[in-house]
Amino acid sequence: MSFSRKLLSFTGLLALGISPVFGQGVPQSIVDCASLRKDSSRLACFDREIAELTASAQSAAPARAVPAPTATPAPVVVSSPPSNAISKEDEFGASGNLPRKRSDEKKPADTPLQELHGTVANVKTKPYGELILELDNGQVWEQPEKKSTFLVKVGEGVVIRQHKLGSFFLTTDAGAVTRVRRIR
Repeated sequence: MSFSRKLLSFTGLLALGISPVFGQGVPQSIVDCASLRKDSSRLACFDREIAELTASAQSAAPARAVPAPTATPAPVVVSSPPSNAISKEDEFGASGNLPRKRSDEKKPADTPLQELHGTVANVKTKPYGELILELDNGQVWEQPEKKSTFLVKVGEGVVIRQHKLGSFFLTTDAGAVTRVRRIR
């Protein structure tokens, strides 16, 4: 028998052994959880359904003799995560691969910020001459391409405005303008 026939035979036998496991299907309640849009709601739904499934599986399993505890267990303390309000400034320019500091419960103010004012705290240069600008609020912006006519120095005030198609332009106090994108 050739190697490919042996491989096919082994794969067929393996599939026959696994098929009863997958034949049980997924409960409809878990499928319903997967269709929820909000992450927090979906997670809560999955947690609730898994707790119900494990509880029903434990009640169906034969009871084992459990030795009596010798000491009273300490109470479990559950701490809630700190509630961090998200400011408009923190959300300005956050897109793409940049992780957002969002939660479903706390949303930034209804009207999005159209421009951001700041001061340049640090200026770095990438290998091909593009600038990386760190602002006084901790945000970091970079030029997607080098612009030789754009000059900026530490301590200079800047304004970043949102333009069409999600692009951002940085204007210095001296009037120099360049396209930028937020990286942190």
